[in-house]
Parts: sequence; structure tokens; C-alpha cells
Amino acid sequence: MPRLRALVFLALLAVPSFAQDAPRDHRLDKAKDYNGYFPWTPPTDLTAWGTRREAVQRQLRVALGLWPMPTKTPLEPVIHGKDRT
Repeated sequence: MPRLRALVFLALLAVPSFAQDAPRDHRLDKAKDYNGYFPWTPPTDLTAWGTRREAVQRQLRVALGLWPMPTKTPLEPVIHGKDRT
């Protein structure tokens, strides 16, 4: 009987080791720095530059919250006072 208890106890200890790992929280990882090596080769011809330009512009618009662009509204200025010069 003590042997059976020991086997059950060991089996219960081994069960969590077979369980799937929980997803990691990447906020606890080491912070990224930009002091590493990031090679960049510039485009060679005009069409490649145009493609790169469009990609960078879209990235900027998304980062600034301007993609898609907001709808334009009509301007309705209100004059609150007149200049007395």
C-alpha cells in the first residue's frame, strides 16, 4: 500500500510537466533597443523607390491614425469679432 501511494504521488507530480506551457507575457521580456545591427539596402531604380515610398507613407499614416483618412467636413467659420484697425 505505501508503494501504491508513492506511485500515485509521483504520477501526480509528473502531470504538470506534460501540460502545455501557458502563453508568455512579452511585456516581461528584456526591453528592445535599437543599438543592434539593422542592415538596409536602398532601392536601385525609380520604380523600386516608388514602391518603398508608398509602403513608408502607409506605415506613417497607420502610425498617426490617418489610415484610412477621415472624411473631409465642410468648413463653417464663425467670426466672433472684427479687427478695429
